[in-house]
Amino acid sequence: MDEATTYIIVSLDCGSRKAYKTIKRVDAFDNVINSLTKYAATEKSRDAIRLKYIIIPTVNDNITEFKKFLKIAKKLGVKNLIIDIDARYSRITNYQIDDYFIYLAQKMNKIALKQKFITEFYCFYFQNANNKKIKQYNFITSFIKKCNLNILITK
Repeated sequence: MDEATTYIIVSLDCGSRKAYKTIKRVDAFDNVINSLTKYAATEKSRDAIRLKYIIIPTVNDNITEFKKFLKIAKKLGVKNLIIDIDARYSRITNYQIDDYFIYLAQKMNKIALKQKFITEFYCFYFQNANNKKIKQYNFITSFIKKCNLNILITK
């Protein structure tokens, strides 16, 4: 694997089996953790993993679940984390950012950085028939500025 350009993103989104089952609608948390453990067996592999935590309203939007997620990342030796907000939430609210999610993303970022993780905000954006790309981009950049996150935006 070319470590300079290749990495995998695993959208774990939680730190517990119960939350995983609610989010993914499948009871595969243990299988995912076991697979990640095998993959992260070498330092080169660990550096290629990005663990993603998508904040989903009423499911994992709390510090307790996020700390469980960090515990897993630490156990795996993964350093790179991605913090995101559920895209469906941003569309429902017409791309307005709820203050609670700004606060939560800031707090999660601060906790992760304090534990020596590398954090970033990662988002795909697409242009659709209604030209939502500009609105989405404005939502994303506004969120990043308010949360003080690093950014990777891909088309």
